[in-house]
Amino acid sequence: MKNKRNDLISGIFLAIFGIAIYICTPMLVKTKGLGDVSGAILFPRFLGVALIIVSAALIIESAIALSGLKKQNISETAEKISFQEAIKKEWKVAVLMGLMILYLLAFKTIGFMISSCVITALVLFLLGERKIKNYIICFIVIFLIYLGFTKILMVRLP
Repeated sequence: MKNKRNDLISGIFLAIFGIAIYICTPMLVKTKGLGDVSGAILFPRFLGVALIIVSAALIIESAIALSGLKKQNISETAEKISFQEAIKKEWKVAVLMGLMILYLLAFKTIGFMISSCVITALVLFLLGERKIKNYIICFIVIFLIYLGFTKILMVRLP
C-alpha cells in the first residue's frame, strides 16, 4: 500500500518534470525556424514526451492498485500517511528534479565542466555518498566526456 502511494506521488512529480522539459526545450535550444522539427530540439522533446507517457502509466497503475486495495477493505491503520508526510519522506526526489532544472539553466551560463561537476557533487552528497574516491571518478568521467566531445567529435560545448 505504501509503495503504491509513493509510486503515485513519484508519477505526479515525473509528469510535471516531463512537462517542464517539453516546455523549456525551445527556450534552451535554438532552431532554424518554425518548420524545423528535427535537429537539436527533437531528442529532448522526445524524452519529455516519453517521461510524460511513462509517468502517466505509473500514475494509472498505482491509482488502480490503490482503489483495488480500498475496495478489498484492507485496513490502512497499519500506517496512514498523508500527502505532506509522503512529501517529507520523498523530498530527495523533488530536490533531484530541482537540481536537474538548475543544471539545465547553469549549463549555458557557467559551462559544461563547472556545472556538471557541481551538480554531480551535489547529487552524490544528497544520495549519501561520502567517499572522495567516487567524487574523483565522476569528475574524471566528466572530463573525459568533455574531451571526447570537444577533441574527438569536434563538438563545441559551453
